[in-house]
Amino acid sequence: MQAIHIYTFSKRKYISLCLAVLALLLYVFPMAAQTDSLPIKKSENVYLNFIEESYKLGETGSYEKAIEALKKAIDAEPKNPLNAVLLNNIASLYQLLGQNEDALLVYDAAIKKLPNDLTIRHNRALLFAKMKKDKQALTDYSILIGLAPKNEIYLYQRAMIYLANKKYDLARNDLEEIIRLNDSSLKARLGYALLETLTGNFNEAERLYDYVIGKLPNNAEAMAGRARLFLARKMYGFALRDISKAFEISGKEATADMYVIRGEINLALKDTRAAHEDFVKAKSLDPQIVTP
Repeated sequence: MQAIHIYTFSKRKYISLCLAVLALLLYVFPMAAQTDSLPIKKSENVYLNFIEESYKLGETGSYEKAIEALKKAIDAEPKNPLNAVLLNNIASLYQLLGQNEDALLVYDAAIKKLPNDLTIRHNRALLFAKMKKDKQALTDYSILIGLAPKNEIYLYQRAMIYLANKKYDLARNDLEEIIRLNDSSLKARLGYALLETLTGNFNEAERLYDYVIGKLPNNAEAMAGRARLFLARKMYGFALRDISKAFEISGKEATADMYVIRGEINLALKDTRAAHEDFVKAKSLDPQIVTP
């Protein structure tokens, strides 16, 4: 019942980061030629070529070679101010390889270069959360919220970490702040629904889930959340219906959290074999997730 999914990272996200870097570089280097804001060297083309090579390698799944290409780019232009962004991409590649500790070290190096960069710090916060390093994740989210106090994503993610640690009042504060900023926020209402579920206010939780699902009938997170609620209320038929719908919506993107919920429902229904399969799958997606 305590599995709370707040983390997601994928090859698609990495490729998006690479495209953003390439676009930035194609803009910055021509500008530098006009303003002398960056020294133009023969290594400029080498730098760009290595980055483009890393993108192509990452797109084909050759993550280790992509990392080497980015490291060569940094070696070609060790003082280039964009190297922090390349370090961010290296860390992302390490995550795709499952080398999370290496990823953290690289994120640390990137943040030392750009301490106020929201994207890099958010990526590290997400990884801290995935690795259950909640204290460090909360520190990063608090810094992010200090830099961008109206960012609903940062507030919501911090609230989810507070919920995972049973700091319900602090979670409520962040969710209330989101509502203050955006009183139509469905994401905040999902957070409230989970909060009410975890604190035993089942009627209010169901009302909130029904409202969100009425607005977003194909939202897997909402369906899985209501399944968690029905599981807590021992309404196993309804729970199985909702989690099945969540899997139908998610397809291949089903989260470890969803497998845990379905596994707990299967346990309640005495289907221990199916429950075991779900818990094994959850662990394969997130080795640190808690299962019964």
